[in-house]
Amino acid sequence: MAVKEPIPSTVAADDSYHSLKYSTNLPYASRLDGEATEWLQEICRNLTICVEAQDWSPGCLFWVKRLGSYLDMKHAIPRVTRAALAKLLYEMTITCGMEPSLVEIWANSCIRLIRRKKHLNRDDLVLAWRPLYTLIDSTYFAKSREKSLGAESKQMLGAVKLAKHARRFFAPDASAEILQELLPQFTAHSIADAFRVQGYLVHFLPVAVSASASAKDDYSSISKTLPTLFSLWSMLANSHMYDLQFMDLLAAIAEENVHIDDVSEGLQELGIFTHQQVQWIFTVAIRMMNLPVGSASDGSGTTARSSRGPSIAAGSVVANSLRTDLNVGNAMFLHSKSDKFKMLARFIVYTMFPDRETTPNGVDGDELMADGVDSKDRPMTSTTLTHLGNLLQATESFYHPSNNGRWTFSLVMFLKHLAYEFLKRYRLEQEPDCLTPRHRRITDAMKKDFVLKLRGVTFLALYGKEQLPVTLSHSALRYLAWLEPSVIFPGLLERIYPSLETLTEAHRTLSSLGVLSHVVMPMITREHYPAGGKHLLPLLHLTIPGIDMNDPIKTMASLMFVTQALVNVPVKDLTMNDESAGYGGFHFEEAGEDMQLDIEEENALCKASTGEFEEWVAKFMRRVIATFENLPAQGSSTKSSPNLEAGLTQILLHACEVLTYQLSDELYDMVLQMIVDFASDTVIPNAARATGFLCSIITAVAPAKALPKFLSICIRNIETELEHGASSQPSTSLYSEINIDTTLHWYQCILYQVVTVSGTDIVRHKDEILGILDKMMTFCKSRRGYMWAGKLLRHILIALTDLYPLECRSATPSQWSDPSYMQQHHLYWGKSCDPQNLEIQWHIPSKEEIDLAFEVIEKYLRLIQRRMQELRDGTLTNLSSKEISNEFCRQLVYLRNLLLGSITLYQADETDDSSEFSDEISKTLRPSKFLYANYCFDSGAEGDGQRAKRLRQTIGELVHSSFVYLKESREDDIESMKIVIKMLHSFLTDRGVEKSKYDAIKRSYNYAKSMSKTFADKKKYPRYVLVRRVYAHHLLRMKQNAYGRPPGVLQRNMILDLLELSLSPYTEIRKQAQHALIASVRCYLGAKPKVVDALLDELHPHSTKSYQTDRMKGALYLFKSKTLMLTCLRDWRFVPRFILSLCKAQHEDKVSVQDLLRKSFIEYAFNFTNVPFELIPREQIGEISRAVTKSGFTLHNPAEPQANTFTHNLEEVRQKVLDRRKHRKEAYVQLVDDLLVLFNDPLIHWRFRYMVAGFLDNVMRTDVVPSAKFAQFVVDCLVSDIQSLRKVACLSMTTMLLYLKQWSLAGGNETALVSRAYVSPFRVDETTPVPLPERYEQAFLESKWEEKFSASPFVDDDRIGWLAWPVQYKAYRQREADETLFIADDACKATMEQVSKALQDRQYWTQLLSFASQEPSSAHEDKFSPDRARLFKSIFETFERQLVEPFFTEVEEAALMADQKNQQRAVAEMLAGLVRGMKHWAAEDSKAVWAKLVPLLEKIFSSMTPDSVAYWEAFTKYCLSSRDPRRALPLVNIILDFNLDMESNAAFAQTGKQLLLRSVVVTIAWRFTPKSQAVLDTLFNNIAHPYKQVRNAIGTNIDEILQLQWVPGFASVEAFIQHQWSQGDGVGVDLPKVPMMVERLETVLSALRTWKEEAHGKVIIGGSDYVNASKTILAWIHNAFSTWRVAGTIPYVQPVLGEIFEMQDVKDDQDLAHMAANVLQLISQYTYTPQMVPPLIQNFTQIISHHSNWHVRVKALPIVQVFFFKHLFLMESKEVISIMDAVGAMLLDSQIEVRQLAAVTLSGLIRCSQREAIAQLISRFRDLADTQIPQRNRKDSSVRAATPAGFQTAVLRRHAGVLGLSCLVDAFPYEVPSWMPEILVFLAGCVSDPAPIQATVKKTFADFRRTHHDTWHEDMLQFTEDQLSLLSDMLISPSYYA
Repeated sequence: MAVKEPIPSTVAADDSYHSLKYSTNLPYASRLDGEATEWLQEICRNLTICVEAQDWSPGCLFWVKRLGSYLDMKHAIPRVTRAALAKLLYEMTITCGMEPSLVEIWANSCIRLIRRKKHLNRDDLVLAWRPLYTLIDSTYFAKSREKSLGAESKQMLGAVKLAKHARRFFAPDASAEILQELLPQFTAHSIADAFRVQGYLVHFLPVAVSASASAKDDYSSISKTLPTLFSLWSMLANSHMYDLQFMDLLAAIAEENVHIDDVSEGLQELGIFTHQQVQWIFTVAIRMMNLPVGSASDGSGTTARSSRGPSIAAGSVVANSLRTDLNVGNAMFLHSKSDKFKMLARFIVYTMFPDRETTPNGVDGDELMADGVDSKDRPMTSTTLTHLGNLLQATESFYHPSNNGRWTFSLVMFLKHLAYEFLKRYRLEQEPDCLTPRHRRITDAMKKDFVLKLRGVTFLALYGKEQLPVTLSHSALRYLAWLEPSVIFPGLLERIYPSLETLTEAHRTLSSLGVLSHVVMPMITREHYPAGGKHLLPLLHLTIPGIDMNDPIKTMASLMFVTQALVNVPVKDLTMNDESAGYGGFHFEEAGEDMQLDIEEENALCKASTGEFEEWVAKFMRRVIATFENLPAQGSSTKSSPNLEAGLTQILLHACEVLTYQLSDELYDMVLQMIVDFASDTVIPNAARATGFLCSIITAVAPAKALPKFLSICIRNIETELEHGASSQPSTSLYSEINIDTTLHWYQCILYQVVTVSGTDIVRHKDEILGILDKMMTFCKSRRGYMWAGKLLRHILIALTDLYPLECRSATPSQWSDPSYMQQHHLYWGKSCDPQNLEIQWHIPSKEEIDLAFEVIEKYLRLIQRRMQELRDGTLTNLSSKEISNEFCRQLVYLRNLLLGSITLYQADETDDSSEFSDEISKTLRPSKFLYANYCFDSGAEGDGQRAKRLRQTIGELVHSSFVYLKESREDDIESMKIVIKMLHSFLTDRGVEKSKYDAIKRSYNYAKSMSKTFADKKKYPRYVLVRRVYAHHLLRMKQNAYGRPPGVLQRNMILDLLELSLSPYTEIRKQAQHALIASVRCYLGAKPKVVDALLDELHPHSTKSYQTDRMKGALYLFKSKTLMLTCLRDWRFVPRFILSLCKAQHEDKVSVQDLLRKSFIEYAFNFTNVPFELIPREQIGEISRAVTKSGFTLHNPAEPQANTFTHNLEEVRQKVLDRRKHRKEAYVQLVDDLLVLFNDPLIHWRFRYMVAGFLDNVMRTDVVPSAKFAQFVVDCLVSDIQSLRKVACLSMTTMLLYLKQWSLAGGNETALVSRAYVSPFRVDETTPVPLPERYEQAFLESKWEEKFSASPFVDDDRIGWLAWPVQYKAYRQREADETLFIADDACKATMEQVSKALQDRQYWTQLLSFASQEPSSAHEDKFSPDRARLFKSIFETFERQLVEPFFTEVEEAALMADQKNQQRAVAEMLAGLVRGMKHWAAEDSKAVWAKLVPLLEKIFSSMTPDSVAYWEAFTKYCLSSRDPRRALPLVNIILDFNLDMESNAAFAQTGKQLLLRSVVVTIAWRFTPKSQAVLDTLFNNIAHPYKQVRNAIGTNIDEILQLQWVPGFASVEAFIQHQWSQGDGVGVDLPKVPMMVERLETVLSALRTWKEEAHGKVIIGGSDYVNASKTILAWIHNAFSTWRVAGTIPYVQPVLGEIFEMQDVKDDQDLAHMAANVLQLISQYTYTPQMVPPLIQNFTQIISHHSNWHVRVKALPIVQVFFFKHLFLMESKEVISIMDAVGAMLLDSQIEVRQLAAVTLSGLIRCSQREAIAQLISRFRDLADTQIPQRNRKDSSVRAATPAGFQTAVLRRHAGVLGLSCLVDAFPYEVPSWMPEILVFLAGCVSDPAPIQATVKKTFADFRRTHHDTWHEDMLQFTEDQLSLLSDMLISPSYYA
């Protein structure tokens, strides 16, 4: 073996950045000196040029992609350069006007550079947060009149994601700025605004506590901000997304600050969190789990037994949450796509710290840890860990398989994330560079406690009913096994062994096999778990029956275990020469509890067990062969939907590969002989490929041994078959050959597979191999025959010329050949290999191998050329047409395999710099760097290198000439043409490796890696995985060489060949060629524009109709590809042509083509973005870009010629960019003109006219004034007879008028338009006074209701002042009469006049109203249209009062048609636009319009119908939304003037008025407060309204107004944060009661009691005041608890709670009872703040203990149970005890129903908590149960015995005791605690007691049998023999035949 060349220092340094050594393990590492440095310098230099020249696309795009390729190759980037590149990409991302698709690329590339903390920190890089915030905000929350979101909605998510990664680089003062910006925008009255602020906080707010001293006093530091975040969390309810987002943020905060000690003032107790904050998180965790908790009033459902159908389901909560989340609008785009339980697990794990407690010696625990005391001696307690244990205890029963439900997956996922996050943190804290102080790290005792807490529930989930949760439990056990193997494996193996031995329960067997594959690595790793090795062989033997083709799932699980078990275990018998090493097998029944022995005994057992390897290997191989014999028939699966058996075969072969590499020489010989015997004695058509792979696998281990054996049998049998005529019949289809020539194909497959990995051994047997190859290529005529002959040719060449690893054993070659190592290999099982010392043995082509490759290529290339020439010349006259076609296919197949076999022979094809494919659009595109990859010959090599070059060129020319011939002479030869397409594809795109081969190797590596990976394991993978990784890296280098190359003449011709084939009339050819073409144009510079240019020509009419249809269809399908579509979207050489070509394509009327045209239009319009002609980058971007170059090398060093070259290149590129920009402007103007001309063409079809209109709307842009012609087009379309055109025109007119307004405000300055640097002339910036005056907020609110417009500026933003006053806020002054809003310059004057002229025509308004009043075409369109309202708003805003007269003339008549719903809708939209459009009118003009509007609206509102009321609700909301109330005060006053009349019979009239009132309240929000008290008085005065609709509306309005009463209104953001900090932890909000409301409520409750007393003794009928008022109150509370705002109602729940319970018991009005029950469910499921929990508990205990009505008491118990579960972590111990005592006391209730349900409830409470009180409860219940029941004295059998005194009391007390003991038994449905057997024995003695006691006992034992049936074999061990004997009749199910 040649001496390995030294590795250059640059390569070693480059690889030092990675744990896996990529380049240094390559055999050609010595040839890579300087590669990375030169490549990076080239990228930096060209990227700098592109940025400074503003060549964003294609220039910057090209080099950013090259940077991605550089990173793909795992090259390092110096810290300074990385920081500079990241900053440049960030600046490119935030550049004003950047195309969204480019923003996505820049953002993702920036993320890739900054995401790992070890690469960069804030000392290296500082980023500005505000530009990124502005970019996102302007995209997702633009003005309503801006164009709707298209593709940018998805593309801008890259920027959102970037914010989360970039926040750690924000400046130190960024937190304060972010909070100052966001918090004033928060309001609880708008779910969209609340989510928006929350989304920005989650993504932008820096989460790390600053290390600077000043940060501790900074109000904006994350530690000081935490109470604020918790406070914001408490302000909204009923939203799953809201919980998830905050959980995500707090989890990040916890993880980021795990190393921070108590921050300040001793407030933080668990990291930087308080105890109450952590308790709140656990409370939210219960809410997020959404478990069905509760019991029916008959006790039929409990917390544990959901299978019986609990009465209180979580469905209403889910529905309310979903309803809330659907209203968040575009804030959804800020939603973090995180798993809620992953975030919860992260938070829990990163708030686990050893509690500060005193050790037994009186030393503080912190001092011990700080002094470095061993972790085993540190305190084990942790508050968070205790909470976690309580949470798992409370939810334990839901993990049991019998309680399987929708929650199962989430709960088990939670376990998996917990285990993973804990393992991750624990391992990181073992690192020497860990920042976490020692006294805050996880201790060994905590680790063990954690594993013990998770072990029980994970074992429960192990044998679940659904496969996915079971698999998650496997992963959880895997992580736990890495933490504490001695805790996990004994119990796990106790479950696994019986499951594998019996095989009677299939689901247990399958799960056991699955879990073994996950935990085998920690189990057999000797240094991790010494006791695990002895289990390997017994488990392997037990796995053999699982390999069964009849059960593919079980087989795959078995094989995965075998693979993982052997990948790090040499399969060698260590007992061969050691007679003392006897092994009788391991029997788990005989092992101790922990299954562990001392280390010497463990080693001896492990060594002795290796004697079983031979037997096991033989059994395994026999199973493999049996599996092959039972493979399904070929053709039963397809590429698009492979069957299960195909996947099984892949896993089986992978297992065989791992096994064969691990075999000792003796066992290898045995296995080889078994496979050879199988291959020579058997022929199984279905298993030919699989057997070939198996033979290849065994041959790869020792080719010298295996190849001669396989060659012998293959050559002999193939020759025999060929002599007897096999494959002699020509065929071109595989389907007719399935059962023909099977023997030939069997040995062909084996032969070409074993050759693949034989390398040098081929040279030794070349005569035999080439001899049989000649015969096969000559005589094989059938499709499969000659295809597999061709594969042999290909694989010979690949084996000779490729670079590949020769072995993948678990030990390095030096270790494997070391006898001392191999004789004690059992000591090293599971040990990973050092990535720096893999000692990979490579196959490197030798001179002999290359010479043989040349010989083979030249020989068969000549034969193929000669034969194909004969076929072309027609000299083979003796062949039929079919035979000629077959011969063409044969020769093309051979040629293709020659091509594929020689792709590593020569490095690069010849290029042509003067290529017509060169793309003149940019001067910065350069050929990509060609990476060295050990090709046989490099570019430019002489001698044999030129020979190799000529051969490749010859093959390529032959491929091209074959296409030309087939196209001209045999176009219908589809099979031949498909082979040509494959060759064209391979020649153009494969540069050393086929894509299919690379993908297969990568998949294999990823699979092996995923099975071995755990977090922070320092890449401790098996050597098999590491060798595969290096090989995949080598293939990736070759794959990269396929991209960014200039094409030569031959390549250009081939691309044009594929283009022609992509337009073929034959569908099969067209599809395959299109795929090949798209892949090919990605590889060559300048190819896409040439292809697009040719394709656009195909969209125009041609002479031949059928020819035109097929070519047009092919072109349209190609344009559907993202590759070519992007060119048509970005490159303005093609944008106009593409758009016009689509619009002029009506000449083709075929339905399929028209459908393609429609889809292309929709996709193009969706993705099209109007990027400004000139972007506005920030000033510093030039300096940043130059820093990128300087970080790599000195840019302006006079000694280097690069400086002048750089300047010259920059000027050249800059000029090209300017030319491109000029062309783009000209092309745009011409495109609009052409589209307008086309639109007016009378011959154009209406569908294409609509397409033209759509494009015109799309291309409209803010920096170009629409022409008068364009305005006329829009005006005409608005009144078009075609509805689709009117829709487009509606949007176009709105957008056009907006752009005209913006143009006017910007004064025509394009820079101002792009950067949005323009403001309204009426805008004023109000500054909040400091300090805030005492009545500032009240004065502010009252000013909104003043009649005088000029009293104070208008504040349209309704968020201002609600939470905290900003430093400054935007307002608008009243416009003076002589001022104008629009100053129309010459550019837009003509356009304005064109629109104005049409709108002043009354007839035009008649048409507008007529079309707007048409009946909608679908039901979902029958609603108020904001789009149309915005249209009229834009019109009246622009043209003001001059249009009022013609408008009112038309509208007034239609407005009074109350019975015409469509006219009402149209009028509502128009009037809404008018009201909204008066925003900046002069006061006199507004008053004049309102003078007309008020009487009209009064008439409309008084005559509303059920059909039209929804339109006027929407009208009201639209008019008032985000507007100062004074702008529409007359409208508000009209609605407020409505009066309620309880005597009126016009129910709907009053309902409609209440609905309009609700619209006002909801829209104006908290600014309605000054009017709220008067309205509340009215509503409460009518609370007993007789009509249901009115009552519901009154209840809703009461709730809406009450929500307005709570206004935090802090003077500043700082004051808000400081207040929350000073108050404590921020959990919950202070919700004071409004005195007036308290009085109202007391009055109402008093009235309720009076009305109820009046009805006492009477039948309460539906019309009574009590029932009506009760229903109104319930409607109010139901509405509150069903939405996200509950704060206004929460303070008043406690007073009405008792009344609601009584309403639930109203027998004569089921509707009222049902409403009350629903409301109580909502009340119990709501998560209250810690301050509210104690008084509510007091209320509940009062009701269940002292209420006189037993019906109320019994119905209150399920509510109490749910409340208890939901607030488990917020209750103090005394509160828990009070509930337990109250429920326990109910066991003595005189009513049996109460007693029974109390027992069920108490069982659930015990299950959730208070298990430490069980001993006390047992004693208490035993005392009651020991009560002696007096015997009845019966004097005569015919006379009933008299009941003795005290009998009933005794029965009651004894029954209470039995119920109590029964509930203790029921509290543990799936386990048997030590105290339970005695209790059961006692209960068995009560079975003969009087009826209620007897029934309770029987039910208890029946439930016990049911819940313990599956585990009775384990549970019975807890009983003594005497106890089992006594309980036999009770515990054993009676016989069916008894």
